Amino acid sequence: MLSFQPYFLPPALKILLAFFLTGLLNRYVIPVIVRAAKERNIYDMPNGRTSHSVPTPRLGGMAVYLTVVMISLLFVDIRQFPELQYALAGSIIIFFIGFKDDILSIAPMKKLGGELLATAYLVFFGDIRFTNLHGFFGMEAINYWQSIIISFVIITGIINAYNLIDGVDGLSGSLATLAFLVFGGWFFLNGHIELAVIAATMCGSLGSFLLFNIWAKRRKIFLGDTGALFIGYALAIFVIYFCEMNSSSAVVMPIHNVPVVAFAILIIPILDTARVFLLRALQGRSPFSADKNHIHHYLLNLGFTHFQVTAILVTANLFFIFLAYFLQNLNLYLLTGIIVLLALGLTSVPMFIYEHRLRSTPWRILKMKNNKAA
Repeated sequence: MLSFQPYFLPPALKILLAFFLTGLLNRYVIPVIVRAAKERNIYDMPNGRTSHSVPTPRLGGMAVYLTVVMISLLFVDIRQFPELQYALAGSIIIFFIGFKDDILSIAPMKKLGGELLATAYLVFFGDIRFTNLHGFFGMEAINYWQSIIISFVIITGIINAYNLIDGVDGLSGSLATLAFLVFGGWFFLNGHIELAVIAATMCGSLGSFLLFNIWAKRRKIFLGDTGALFIGYALAIFVIYFCEMNSSSAVVMPIHNVPVVAFAILIIPILDTARVFLLRALQGRSPFSADKNHIHHYLLNLGFTHFQVTAILVTANLFFIFLAYFLQNLNLYLLTGIIVLLALGLTSVPMFIYEHRLRSTPWRILKMKNNKAA
């Protein structure tokens, strides 16, 4: 009996088909989810902290997750990428943790517990972990327990970074799409086709989602925790493979100072999360408590629209990717210092402008009037 097996297609064709099929499938799945959410009154309700003004379904992540898994399983050759089964097992935990939070809400520590369990599947069963620091702290190869601790910290950090940056239409999805494009392109150029295929499915699904998230009126939908946690989880896996594969001499297109370049690819969510966590700690509050101190909140307060905020931050992230890539041959600590200090400086500008305007009486009165009118 003959059967068609898509993973035997030529690599470029396989990647393109995975991209278009995932986007097309998501195009039909999202309206169904929107309709079901409206019939069951499953909405993200406006409050004093959120940036939307009307009840909006927040189950877009369900569509992203399901379409990515369906098309990835169709096009990825499990024999070439056996670790996929453990990555998928962990993703199921991430999916249900996010889904429960989208529907019923869940305590931050319980959510963190689910993230740690999903990470355990990757690290202990899939052996997907960091084994080399590439010169940071004067260390190259690291021992098993150092690898475990570092992997847990970085994976859960990336997961939460993309969850916390998801506060403006299109922002988390657009930043993630940019990261998947960069990682996927590098994997393709270096012959790691299965990872490139998964990156293509993420780009296709997120691209389709963004059409509804940014521009749709009647069928507008949010990514929700289901989607934000999942894309953070997937990107953490990509970061590990990106760093680990650059330890091999067989790499066609090696990246120097690869941890810094990987950091630059994810810089906006990671740096913003680190800054907000530090501010909360200095104020004696839980790092997971809610506030409006994210970079996107300051840009919104300065009068930018959701689309403009997303465009500004995606452009900034792209700038740091190019900067890290073209300066990759610099001394490791010099490059790290340039990237971190420049990023801190640029992301602090909106905060300082807003605080300065807030001290201006006419501007403060006008803002109070606008808030009352809203």
